[in-house]
Amino acid sequence: MIFMSTSEIREKLHQYIDKTDETLLTEIYQMITKEDVPFNYSSDDIAMFYKSREAYQNGEGKNYTVQESLNNIRR
Repeated sequence: MIFMSTSEIREKLHQYIDKTDETLLTEIYQMITKEDVPFNYSSDDIAMFYKSREAYQNGEGKNYTVQESLNNIRR
């Protein structure tokens, strides 16, 4: 494991935050501050969420193990 100094971590976080999209930036802020930030999902987004949920409940959706999810995130 490689250890970074606090200043290196701070710099990497600044670089990451400067490049990230609005949604992820909001999620990072929420995680750090524990404040609720309203999400602005469109009706199409919400319909997709419900469709995906229904497919999952009917056994039609793709399920991922924790390890598969972590591998996808790392890619």
